[in-house]
Amino acid sequence: MDDSLILDKTSLLIYCGVVKSFYLSMDPTALSGPLFAEGAMVRSALFSAYLPENDMTARNGMAADAMEPSGPGATGSVAAGADVASVMSHYLQDVRQYPLLTHEHELALARQIQEGGRGWRQAFVWSLLVVPDLLACRLRVRRGAMDMTALCEADPALASETAMVLLDRLQVLQRQMSGTTGRGVPEAETAAVLRDEMRALMQSVPWHATILQQAWARLRLAMTSNLVRQQRQARRYRVSLGYSLATLCDLWGHLEDLYVRVEAAKQELTTRNLRLVISVAREFMHTGLPLTDLVQEGNIGLMRAVNKFDYQRNLKFSTYAVWWIKQAIRRAVYDQMALIRVPEYMYESARQVQKMIPVLTTELGRAPTPGEMAQRLDLPLERVERSLALTHEPVSLDQTQAGGRERPFQERVADTEAVQGLETVL
Repeated sequence: MDDSLILDKTSLLIYCGVVKSFYLSMDPTALSGPLFAEGAMVRSALFSAYLPENDMTARNGMAADAMEPSGPGATGSVAAGADVASVMSHYLQDVRQYPLLTHEHELALARQIQEGGRGWRQAFVWSLLVVPDLLACRLRVRRGAMDMTALCEADPALASETAMVLLDRLQVLQRQMSGTTGRGVPEAETAAVLRDEMRALMQSVPWHATILQQAWARLRLAMTSNLVRQQRQARRYRVSLGYSLATLCDLWGHLEDLYVRVEAAKQELTTRNLRLVISVAREFMHTGLPLTDLVQEGNIGLMRAVNKFDYQRNLKFSTYAVWWIKQAIRRAVYDQMALIRVPEYMYESARQVQKMIPVLTTELGRAPTPGEMAQRLDLPLERVERSLALTHEPVSLDQTQAGGRERPFQERVADTEAVQGLETVL
């Protein structure tokens, strides 16, 4: 019987149980696309939770008044505002269904995420199913398309050099396993010895989580897709590692079970802390961004906190997550509110400089110089000067001058690079 047909039937059985979790599989530290939470819960519909209903009604009423139709086509704006209010109302009802976590339950979930994730990574490396992707990374490094330091987490420069040596050896072993060296496919005992050597090499390097997550995403797609191309990819996994179809399915099923458990714990820890995002997002309502956008960005920070939280530090998760939530919201505010995008750290430096100006003015009795502020803040002089420049609003060259004149600024600004006519003649 054709292997593709057997794999298709097997993958269909597995697919029925994991199709939902497939879209929850992306680690926010690994990929920049949709993360592990369900669509309606943590993606685009994360709006207002834990707001008093009266306050919500007042805000919605103010928004509706502000969008009162004043001319042709204004009815659409009112309808859009009503849709937003309806979404927020439904979201409030959904979020209130999730009670807050107790400290013990929070620790249990965090332990399950951290220890379960570590166990999954170890099992994934031991299964050798990540080897084809690592060998592809090796080829990209050789071609200069990938930085070698992206392979390992600890001591990237030193560990990556060791990793490249190991990958060269893995390439040789993988060719022997698949029978591409001209000696044919090895016997079962020889294949087992080769796999043991490959496992020893794999477990000696702390591979970067991003590499493992990307490899896992491709493996899941190959094992659960009905596309012929993906079935061929699954067959390549089996042939290149010398696995039988049953062994491949067993390894895949075990890894999938571990992964789904970790993702379920992440899901619960995320949904139980959605109210925290709302309380933090309300602090940024003066920035001009809608509450819906603030909450969406805050939830991205919440999901990053879920992935990075270490329960062994004796911190409450809410204390740890607030920093990530605020960072995500600030980044969104800076990106969306400024005409020219400036890195977040420059805004932080500008905030420090603005706070220090009145302090030094009081001490010195005059306006401080950039050098004095740089010395007090322990910042480079260049950064202080650039931070001061951020306080000036950019002016469009097409803007007309005040006082009724219609000439734009671009006609009044001197061009320092233009060649004067008299100089050309002389």
